[in-house]
Parts: sequence; C-alpha cells; structure tokens
Amino acid sequence: MAYTNPFAVKLVPYKLGTSQGYRIVLKEHVTVGYEDFLGEVARESKLPLSTVRGVWDFGIDIAGNEMRSGKRVDIGFGDLYMVVNGSVEDPTENLNNNKSIRFSGVLELSRPLQSKVKAMELKNETKTINLWLHEIVEEGHTKDDENKLFEANATVVINTACGLLVPERTDEGVWLNDAQGQTVATAVVISTSPTVTTVRFPTLPEPGRYTLVYAGRNGLDPIECDVTPKTRYVTVVAGE
Repeated sequence: MAYTNPFAVKLVPYKLGTSQGYRIVLKEHVTVGYEDFLGEVARESKLPLSTVRGVWDFGIDIAGNEMRSGKRVDIGFGDLYMVVNGSVEDPTENLNNNKSIRFSGVLELSRPLQSKVKAMELKNETKTINLWLHEIVEEGHTKDDENKLFEANATVVINTACGLLVPERTDEGVWLNDAQGQTVATAVVISTSPTVTTVRFPTLPEPGRYTLVYAGRNGLDPIECDVTPKTRYVTVVAGE
C-alpha cells in the first residue's frame, strides 16, 4: 500500500494583475515541529538522530564555504549546492561585486525522501459555497435595465444562489471596483437571504462601466469557509 500522510489545506482567493483564482495553503493547525522534522529525516535516511541534528544545526553553515566554491556537498540525507540567478555581460567578471547577481542555496533531498514527499496527500478541508449571481436590477426599472445603476440610495435587488451575507464581517458585502481594481463605492446591505439580497449605494461613481463584487459565505463560519467572491460588470448610468 502506498504511503500517504495527509496534510490539511485550504483554498485562499488571490488576485494578481488581471489574473485571479485560489492558492493552496496549509491550515493553521497543521504544523511540523522541529524534533518531528528531524526524526522523520533520521528514519527515512537511516541515520542516527544525533547525526541529523548535528548536520542541521552546524553542518549547513560549515558546508557554506564549499558551496560558494561551486561544490555539491553531501550531508547524508541530501545534497547542498549553490545556484546563481542573474546575468552578466562578461563571463569572466567577478560575480562577488555584481549587485544584479543573487546566490541561493538549494537542499536536494535524497531519493527515498523525495519519494516520500511526492507520496504525501493534500487533503482540502476548506468548505466552499457554490455562489451564483443572477439578475441585478434597480427597483423602478425592468429586466431590460439589468446590470445598470441609475441613482444613489435606490434599492438594488440581487438574485443569487447561496448568497446569504453577514454584513458585520468586513470581507463580506457588495461593492464597485473601477478598471484598476480600486473600490469606488460600497453598498449598504438592507436585507439578505440565500436567494435574494437588497442593497443601496449611498454614492455612485461617475457614469461608466464598473465591476460589481459580491462576496460572502452563505452564513458559514469564517474558520471553516473562505469568503467566495463573484463579479459582474455593471454600468452606472447617472451618478452623484
């Protein structure tokens, strides 16, 4: 039977430029202690724990001089070596005086340890919600005016699935972002349920196209569920 060692992880939303998605991080209660780490290395490398501890505490510093001279150093449960990042115009120049060059140390685990790490199972324990945005219509207007905002303080009806908000939470709610991703208007939640939420924008930005962000957890506890954002392009037809 293959070795598995589950690590509980959760999905955290991220945004980088025009790209957005989720990244995997370890849940906070999953930690590996110093002694546990050394013990695992000792068992898998079949070395005495005292040897592994001595190499880890002192040997890596001692190996530094050898690494800087371009040598690959065997420390018993892996190899240490130096890599260089950057570029030079003259391959014969002294790299020590080049500020654009960065040296990094690399620990390459021995093959048994590599296989063990590759066999580890990531177990996602994050609860997610299947949030959907349907019609967004300002009261007094018809579905022909869907995704349009006409005046500040008007009631806006947002039909959703799994859309229950908890307005007291700072990362939940409804707001407008401009093309640069900056928040230009934040809505006040009047009422909310999993299927219908009504909001009002005390102020609206200048006429134009904006991104409406709807972020919530459908009432789930933040410890168990990361906030889920959904977006929709809306047009401000007239603003204050």
